[in-house]
Amino acid sequence: MKKILIYLLLIVVLVISFNRIMLNKDNNINEELKVEIAPIPEKTVELITLYFPDGGKQYLTRENRVIEHTVEQRERIILEELIKGTIDKEKIAVIPATTKLYSVVTKNGTAYINLSNEFKSDMQFGGNNEILAIYSIVNSLTELKTIKSVQISVDGQKEGVLQKYMPLDYAYKQNLSLVNNPIRTPIEIVKDYFNFIKNEDYRNAFDLLYNPSNVNIDYSMYYHFQKERGVREYNIYSYEMTGYNEFIVVKFDYSEKTWTGDEFHYKNKDFKFTNHYGEWKIVIEDLPRFFNNSIKFNNSP
Repeated sequence: MKKILIYLLLIVVLVISFNRIMLNKDNNINEELKVEIAPIPEKTVELITLYFPDGGKQYLTRENRVIEHTVEQRERIILEELIKGTIDKEKIAVIPATTKLYSVVTKNGTAYINLSNEFKSDMQFGGNNEILAIYSIVNSLTELKTIKSVQISVDGQKEGVLQKYMPLDYAYKQNLSLVNNPIRTPIEIVKDYFNFIKNEDYRNAFDLLYNPSNVNIDYSMYYHFQKERGVREYNIYSYEMTGYNEFIVVKFDYSEKTWTGDEFHYKNKDFKFTNHYGEWKIVIEDLPRFFNNSIKFNNSP
């Protein structure tokens, strides 16, 4: 009888021990499962500002839109919304709807975007399309505090230009001067340039110039050069746009008068232009050479 009780007691102890072992095993499995299951990312509803061209493709306009996103998705969703296009009938989209977004990565304040070739091949050629497409993206993304500049590649290519003159190797910064202000043509830039000089507003005239990296012309040099020339009047007779390769080239036939009464005529004078961050700039490599090929045809006594 004692032996039977002992056996029964041993069986009870074994059963209890086994149950405890299995319970601990289940708890360990559950703990492991808790570690492996990632939490669902929280989504945020946010009001964003997108930039689309006006109907005449002369400038950018703002469009507010509500999006839902995770922190990691903000840049991608903004770009996808731009590709979808505007919801305002008075605006227009210049980014082709066929464009695919391959990737967007933000590092050290710069957003690196890789778009499909349709961004380039399906875009309407000419006009302001190239400038507006680039800055529709740049201005929209730089609304985010974490992004200061944007570099765009097409099918992974970062060399060359998008169509005619907007380089792909630039990290473009926000340019709000393109918002609700028509993009000024090279012809208009030259007219402004001449007006600034004759009014002795050399600071604003200098700001319309672009110095290549191998040229060192500062404002002080420019100021003294123009002050010595003393131009008080310009007359433009004709102009012709002749080139679209590395630069846009416009040939001008114009004259200028100085305060001393001298009058000079420039025949087929080349003005080279480059598009610098969305704005046309006059390329000037050497000040004296820039004003050569003139004919002096009047001199007051």
